[in-house]
Amino acid sequence: MILLLRYLTARQRSIVFTSVDQQLMHEPTVETRNRKQMRANPLASWELCLGDLRVYYDAALVPLDNMDYESIELANNPQFLAILAEARASYAREGGVSSEEVKKMFENDSVPGT
Repeated sequence: MILLLRYLTARQRSIVFTSVDQQLMHEPTVETRNRKQMRANPLASWELCLGDLRVYYDAALVPLDNMDYESIELANNPQFLAILAEARASYAREGGVSSEEVKKMFENDSVPGT
C-alpha cells in the first residue's frame, strides 16, 4: 500500500506525512472529526480524512512499561539508528575501550576550578 504514495504529488505526500505525524502520534485509536473507526473490512481498521485524501491504517496498542516518549522517539529515529549501527560496526572491527581504560585516560586530568 505504501507504493501508492508514488502516485501522489509532492505536495500531497507532504500533507500525508505531516498529518500522519501530527494526528496519529498520540492516541491513534481515538475518534476525531477527521479520524474514524471503520466497520470490519480487509483493508484497515481506521480512516484518516485529509481533505480529498484518505489514509487507511491499523493500530496496535502495546504496553510501554518503563518507556518514556524520548526513548521511544530515539529508538525509532533513523539517524540515531544509523549512528548506533556504525558504532557497533566500528566496535566489531576495532574492538572497544573498557570503562577502566577510560577512567585511566582521564585520571590525571583535573577539572578547572576544583
